[in-house]
Amino acid sequence: MAYGGSNFGYTNNDEDAASYDYGAAVGQAGDLRPIYYSFKKTALFARSFAEELAGRRVHFSDSGVAVDGYVRVTGDSAKLLARCGAGLVVYGKAGSMMVLRFEGGKEISVRVPDGLLPEKYDVGGSNVLVTNFEGAERCWVIGDTIVCGPKFVGTLRLAEGSMVTEDPDDTVHAVVYTAHGVRQFFSTGSHSLPATRVGPWSWTRAPMTRMAMPGFDDHDWKSSPEPLQMGADGDSTADAWYRTWVEAPGDGDYTLLVEGADRGLGFLDGKALGAVNIKEGGNCPAFDEGPSPAGGVYRARRKGQAGGVYRGTGFRGA
Repeated sequence: MAYGGSNFGYTNNDEDAASYDYGAAVGQAGDLRPIYYSFKKTALFARSFAEELAGRRVHFSDSGVAVDGYVRVTGDSAKLLARCGAGLVVYGKAGSMMVLRFEGGKEISVRVPDGLLPEKYDVGGSNVLVTNFEGAERCWVIGDTIVCGPKFVGTLRLAEGSMVTEDPDDTVHAVVYTAHGVRQFFSTGSHSLPATRVGPWSWTRAPMTRMAMPGFDDHDWKSSPEPLQMGADGDSTADAWYRTWVEAPGDGDYTLLVEGADRGLGFLDGKALGAVNIKEGGNCPAFDEGPSPAGGVYRARRKGQAGGVYRGTGFRGA
């Protein structure tokens, strides 16, 4: 999914709203998500070296990348971004060193800058721009022109001295590189497109069952008598979690029925119940928990649209 949107008069299923973009690169409101910039960097490289890629003249290794008959770039995380009439753009980890060896014997050793704007080098009359990973996200190729600085560039009219950008900052500093020179643009933001602020997001890597454990701290999760519609927590991705507790008064067979969504993976006290196709009314495999502690309160809660959503689920416990 590349662009989010709404299908008016149609829903993805009988429980979800029509707006459902699976964490697309461009949100329905036009916000550019982190994956957009990954797509952009890959697309710039593919477009710049299309013939070399088709002819298998591009070679990747742990130490860098080489293009037959043009350049070899080596160094810690050294990468090629784009090439046009204005020059070549390479990027890597901020503060790292990289070496560029050009066809014909020219060679330069450079340090990747820490700031958002690139360092410019002249190699045989051509520009070589060196930037870091964040700076690469802010590099744009428009024809034979390279623009660095804004989070997005809409239009560029050098003859008129105008540029339309989108940036969450109030002040935009853009540097434009052409085959004939360098030009700088400054804006107070009054001529920029309004930016949709997204984030910041906090990420952590942890075992999936952690959120299904009885003692998991879910105090900052949204809470309601009935499960909220997907996306109510502001997370527009395709999967999430729900948590709830089930009180079983005694030993026996119990069934938890859940409506909505398409697929699910159930957990009970951190142990997987199995996957189920909810729309088809499928059942999770039975789960034999065995005798429970006094009180018999299960703390296998649900939070989310897919993980922990199950219908016709059978489990055995107390």
